[in-house]
Amino acid sequence: MRVLWVVIDALCVDKVTPELMPTLCELGADGWSGSALGVLPATTYPNHATLVTGAAPSRHGLYANEVLVDREWVAAGSVGPSVPTVFEHLGTKGVTTAAVFGDQNLVGVCAAQRASGHWPSGGVAPEGVPLGPTGYAADSATLAAALEMDLGDHGFAMVQLDENDAVSHVHGPDSPEARRHASAVDSMLGELLEAYQPV
Repeated sequence: MRVLWVVIDALCVDKVTPELMPTLCELGADGWSGSALGVLPATTYPNHATLVTGAAPSRHGLYANEVLVDREWVAAGSVGPSVPTVFEHLGTKGVTTAAVFGDQNLVGVCAAQRASGHWPSGGVAPEGVPLGPTGYAADSATLAAALEMDLGDHGFAMVQLDENDAVSHVHGPDSPEARRHASAVDSMLGELLEAYQPV
């Protein structure tokens, strides 16, 4: 079995339509769904740490994008979760794992350096990588890195596409730009599925 886990950061449910996102809608029709569980605070880093650990912020320790350590605020990515992640659990079972993040800080937040392979290396965006509107890797760069990593060689791969969040912040979640980006990211999802072929 191979699993591909794609996070489309800040994707609003109103964009998941057959017109805008046919690939995602087809996956939804053929797949499994569950009820939503809220993670508070509703910020990127505590939520991603919860995704990879299955633990609430009160357990994994990342309760904000910055956390208090010895009376000093530090970036959550420099601390990482205090409980094991999916990368560690699968590694103990002999499953190779890969993590590719548009937001380079998520490498530390998700302890992805413990995966068999991760991008960007060390959680540092490579010099010259195309950036989205808020300074994180453009989805096109993240997709290229994921395809270059040969995700199909891994039993579990996680890819985070960040630019939807950025476009929604800059132009608004209901803007024409956000709708266009939702459609573009759906095409990228199709490319990832074709390359990875999860089973």
